[in-house]
Amino acid sequence: MLSTTACAVLCHQKDNPRRVVILVVPSKDLSQVLRGLRLEAFSGPPEPSRPFQVKEGDQLLLRFTGNIFASSNGKDYEKDFKLIFHLQRKPRLELQIKEVDEFGNYSCPHYKGTIVIYKIPKEKVVHNLDQSLILDENHHHLPICKLPLKLPKHKKLINRPQSTKIISTDPVGALWDNLLHWLAEELSEENAARLSSSLPVRRSTVELIRLKSPGDLTEQIHELLCFWKKSLPKSTDKVRLLARHLRQIGRRDLAEELKFKWEQKVFTEPQQWFDKTE
Repeated sequence: MLSTTACAVLCHQKDNPRRVVILVVPSKDLSQVLRGLRLEAFSGPPEPSRPFQVKEGDQLLLRFTGNIFASSNGKDYEKDFKLIFHLQRKPRLELQIKEVDEFGNYSCPHYKGTIVIYKIPKEKVVHNLDQSLILDENHHHLPICKLPLKLPKHKKLINRPQSTKIISTDPVGALWDNLLHWLAEELSEENAARLSSSLPVRRSTVELIRLKSPGDLTEQIHELLCFWKKSLPKSTDKVRLLARHLRQIGRRDLAEELKFKWEQKVFTEPQQWFDKTE
């Protein structure tokens, strides 16, 4: 049986990022499928997975790792789910995701996890047997791809006496942090690779950042941008310099938007980072 080149797609519902859809689609149909998902009010991040080979009837095991797990009925949350690949039917999972530990990822504005996808060939699928047990017993089984997963944290309202309300003493720093988070969400994997080559950051530092957040592209970009910013003298026009690097990697649109947000002091709400246009 001939194999098909396919990609895994993960999208969040625009108005409810806790609801996600996961599909495995032939690479040639990817653009059409993404357009259809946008019409259903689903969109990224993350980017679709790297391509992999799959055959009709192969089973794909999706394992949630990190601080996020999922439920197919909104009640029972677990780590493992499966899809059977069919070329014509385009297998699809709709899930509710939730944080494992609400106090985890305390230094980030969102909870983080990764969906690790394994392939079990059709001829090796044993019916009525939990395939995740087979993976646990065979540690040599390698994943075919990974999808980084993020979930915005709940906003907790804390009532404080009027005299003890906390007011930021560094609005410029708060704006910078917001802009770097926004920019990290907007850049693709290809953009990130070009940016890490463009910025004057040592290769060893880039590798260390990748090791700190494996499988989490957005967090890697954010760490890289923060490191770059801290390494500059205070007198440096950082917005102008960063905009120039963005233009050099072909993202003139983000360069202009960065300057606009800085000049107008525009803060981007976290839930807007899931709302991407084509």
